[in-house]
Amino acid sequence: MKKILGYLLLGLLVAVVYGTYTYFLACGGSPEEVVLSNTNTVLGVSSHGNISDGSYTNYTTLEGINEAGASDLFTITASQIKPTELYIRKGWVSPIQQESRRSGRRRRRQVDVEIPLYSEFSLTKREYVTPIYAITLADGKEIGAVIDSKYISMLEKGESVTLPIGKRLELSNELSAFFADPLNGGAQISSVYYALNDSWFAANASDIERNAIIYAVIVAVVLGGLLYYFAGNLLFDKKDEDED
Repeated sequence: MKKILGYLLLGLLVAVVYGTYTYFLACGGSPEEVVLSNTNTVLGVSSHGNISDGSYTNYTTLEGINEAGASDLFTITASQIKPTELYIRKGWVSPIQQESRRSGRRRRRQVDVEIPLYSEFSLTKREYVTPIYAITLADGKEIGAVIDSKYISMLEKGESVTLPIGKRLELSNELSAFFADPLNGGAQISSVYYALNDSWFAANASDIERNAIIYAVIVAVVLGGLLYYFAGNLLFDKKDEDED
């Protein structure tokens, strides 16, 4: 029984460490925002994910957003947010990724894996996708949103927030039906507002991965030390040092 409990604790440690790694790989990093005008661009700076100086159109109703063109850039003001169960492939991630797969006992080979544009949550693919949230506009209607985590926390507090510059993505009929399903919150969503700075994340992908590894190692050391201290007898079959 002690060994079984020990293995369970070790499994929990591995799961927490891996979860920490995938979380920071998926959500780590936040670019410094630049204030941009729709008439004057900053050399080498992408409009997406940056702050408008007020010259970009700001929408507060779903009707206005739906009238925007597919290539239009604009901002949105919202005051509420809730999670959905749907994820979108990050804009800087290629739809085809190479992953290492085991072939036989020792051999490993690289295989091409397709990353769909939309998917339900999968922990093993978390580094390729980012969550879609449902945000509420002034007219009480909802739209999907892909935004930086700093704005998520502000909206969760009920603050009225003007989001960074982004664009509208159309949803297929199947995905619209997914959002309308009561099991997924019943959000009546027909489009998604995408406002992440893809170029910054692409340029800093290696730094984000390095930091994710560092955070995972820190968690492993801290939790491993706590488990050893409080449950060493179970994990390592330590003998009672006072025993003759």
